[in-house]
Amino acid sequence: MQTEEETILTRTESDESPSVSPNGRMLIYATKQGSDSVLTVIAADGGAAYSLPASEGDVREPAWSPIVK
Repeated sequence: MQTEEETILTRTESDESPSVSPNGRMLIYATKQGSDSVLTVIAADGGAAYSLPASEGDVREPAWSPIVK
């Protein structure tokens, strides 16, 4: 980010454990949708966002793996 503008990327008090992708373009964090645990991925510029629901259990502390070439 080249400006000093702040962009709010998360929306609830349940959002936690953000992790920035190795290329700096995406952010992943754990949150809740209703009573379900999900991971949410959002573009660092606030653009595209999508959720990855857990099939069971809680999801917490997401992390990116290194880029494999």
